[in-house]
Amino acid sequence: MRDAVELEKKGKPTVTISHDKFERASHIHARSLGMPDLVFLIEPAPKGGNISTDVKDLAQKNIGLVIESLTSVGMVQ
Repeated sequence: MRDAVELEKKGKPTVTISHDKFERASHIHARSLGMPDLVFLIEPAPKGGNISTDVKDLAQKNIGLVIESLTSVGMVQ
């Protein structure tokens, strides 16, 4: 997350990936680092250590977020 914040401050757009179990903590951490609007791609955490997420489906559902976030003006504050 600190890397994403530093890149955003330099005008380089990012998308930070977080498991759904850490979504709230991720947003709190971003706010504490002075970047409350940091873009997150939230993915479901694997159940019991088993990777059960359909990666292709996850990518298709989030491609718009990724493209928009990485092609927009950086979030320099």
